[in-house]
Amino acid sequence: MVEGRNDVHFVEKPGGQSVLREFSPLAQCRASNLLQRKLTEKVSDPTQIDFNGDRTIESIGFRLFIKGYSELAKTNDPLELVKKSVIPPTVAMLLDCLMIVATTEGLKETLVMLSLKKYMAMRGLTDKKATRKQLRLDISVLEQISFEYQRKNNTSWLKVYIAGETSKITNEGIIFRFSEDFFNVFKEYDAYSFMYFPHESFRIKPNINPYAYWFLRKISEHKRMNLGEPNEDVISVKTLIEACPNYPTYEDVKKSNRAITKRLIAPFVRDMERLEQIFSWEYNSDGRPQKYMEFMATTIKIHWKNYPDTPEIRKLIARKKARKENLIMDRKKRKKKGVGAVSG
Repeated sequence: MVEGRNDVHFVEKPGGQSVLREFSPLAQCRASNLLQRKLTEKVSDPTQIDFNGDRTIESIGFRLFIKGYSELAKTNDPLELVKKSVIPPTVAMLLDCLMIVATTEGLKETLVMLSLKKYMAMRGLTDKKATRKQLRLDISVLEQISFEYQRKNNTSWLKVYIAGETSKITNEGIIFRFSEDFFNVFKEYDAYSFMYFPHESFRIKPNINPYAYWFLRKISEHKRMNLGEPNEDVISVKTLIEACPNYPTYEDVKKSNRAITKRLIAPFVRDMERLEQIFSWEYNSDGRPQKYMEFMATTIKIHWKNYPDTPEIRKLIARKKARKENLIMDRKKRKKKGVGAVSG
């Protein structure tokens, strides 16, 4: 939001939360955040593609499956797939748009309807024909995705499909059916665990700022998970870069033209500057880091311009503070009892 404007409105969100119109609640959990992070990742190893052309991406406690990956890439040669961009970032952005609608309803209705007009406004798009074409591709990709995750406080794994039935583009807009199992993933962690996600994120152009969306998503996730903590607005450069599916690695750059500053540091600054409508930021160091190792070891401080300050957020911070104080008191009591038992 532009500073100085006085037309800030509030809208009601799930569970009675009031949120600034520049933000919306977006349900999150470890599995969903890993899903988004891995979804558009390029193939790093040909063995990720099986004989049927399906792809498997593995992480700790999480496996992502993309059916028909070779067909999407228009090649059956695994060697040609390595380092090739196949799934566009618009798939991840569409998933977040749909999940915002679902989160608004408290994850109660698996059928989500989003008008084409509203989606184009959210994304800052103007070409209706091109938008429809991209949406058909993006929805077809979401229908091919499933994942397995290690359940909370359990060693068992559960396989989940994102889509249920009834997903299509009509004259009115997008109709997408989430699977009930997908919604249950969020409820297993916390039925109302969500980040506040800036609407400006969907207006980012991935072809111009390929990392900005992932920076903002990680910063929003980090902020929500650490509300009331000393580090809620402090995050490391390393964490942000690792949140980007296809950020160049130091090793790859060293093997090629060795343009460390141009390919590793400059893109970070460029895409963080794209987000300065939402927040300002600064390095927690003396000046801007010049060398890569120094750059990666640095943290940054975020100064939000209009982060929602609602009664619900204040209650959440108060509850977290009370829990922390209770834990400290319990530890002191246990320590005191232990000392008494020894001395007696």
